[in-house]
Amino acid sequence: MNTIKNQFRLIAGIFLCTVFIINVSCSKDDGTSESELPTAIDPPSPEPTEESEVKTGSRTIISEDQERHYILRVPKSYTKEKKMPLVLVLHGYSSTNDAIEKYTGFSALGEKEGFISIYPLGTRDDRNNPFWTIGGTIEWNGKRYNDQVLITDIIESAKEELSIDEKRIYLVGNSNGGFMTHRFGAEQTDQVSAIAIMAGLMPKNVPAFAKGKLPVLHLHGLQDTIVSPRELPEESRVFSLGSTLGYWLRNSEIPAETKPDILRNDEDVTILEWKSSPALVGDLKYIRANKAGHMWFKENNVAKIDATREIWEFFKAHPKQ
Repeated sequence: MNTIKNQFRLIAGIFLCTVFIINVSCSKDDGTSESELPTAIDPPSPEPTEESEVKTGSRTIISEDQERHYILRVPKSYTKEKKMPLVLVLHGYSSTNDAIEKYTGFSALGEKEGFISIYPLGTRDDRNNPFWTIGGTIEWNGKRYNDQVLITDIIESAKEELSIDEKRIYLVGNSNGGFMTHRFGAEQTDQVSAIAIMAGLMPKNVPAFAKGKLPVLHLHGLQDTIVSPRELPEESRVFSLGSTLGYWLRNSEIPAETKPDILRNDEDVTILEWKSSPALVGDLKYIRANKAGHMWFKENNVAKIDATREIWEFFKAHPKQ
């Protein structure tokens, strides 16, 4: 069992999370005053609907006997009669679920595309920085934590409360959250339909094979100096990018010598895809932003590609088979 000390060393040695701060202000003015509104007869209150009873925003859940937190966003188009996909998004080290919701834009995209999004908050270290237990179970202050349990508990809670399409449950992770997404995909394969990782690598102490084939999208900036896409020291506790991609190729029984389809290759972006057999079951896609560092890819930054849109398009194409 890994100790909290090793967990912190692993995180601190590899990550530095850039926190994006987005200030959002909004106002409402429909050009009318109270004196212009009818007051003699109040309209009847609408009958409550099932969807209006879903309280979005900050939530708590008891997982491993601990109170944990997450954010839930449900599109206005949601009804109990129509099952919706679910996308869970994991923040990076020292970041928060609120921050990653804002800078990725998954909630806004979910409103347009019709999917539910959830943003869990990781365990906090001795500096109060949120992180994910990427090495497995840890003991901290006399308590045990394994964030795979938290993610599973949140998925099960969502399925009990909401109308979820169980063939379309997806997990996204950025940086430290990407490490966690690789681990969850390997050890809890049956819980998700596909995974996507931004700038996160595979921990070395995962099983030799995942518990089944799984579609995987990996995104990385070639200039990333925090989680390097280049070779790592042998003593590193995580696999290099090449070995991480190799893990998923082998898991999908795709020969290592198989040449990928080149979907894009210019000065800004390279996109490679390996197709599994049968199709869709274990496809592997790699998006490299050639000028980007440790950041979330957007069309208007040096990455020149919209990571959020690319991830959702990959997910849409990969329901559970």
